[in-house]
Amino acid sequence: MNLVDGIKAAFSLLSSIFIVILVCFLGWFLVYKFFLLRFKVVRELLGQLNDTPEKSTNSSTETKVKSKKIRRD
Repeated sequence: MNLVDGIKAAFSLLSSIFIVILVCFLGWFLVYKFFLLRFKVVRELLGQLNDTPEKSTNSSTETKVKSKKIRRD
């Protein structure tokens, strides 16, 4: 085995490892973007919890509406 074959083997190994890591990161990003982002716990762990005032006012009005619909027979 000469020097050129050794360089080709090293380049092949390093490029294969790079491709595997790239595919893993891409898969993680897609799973996070389309599935994990929906869970509040995951967003809290990553420090990306953004509660807008619109959501909090909507939830408070929904609570008021729900409390008005309670029937007491």
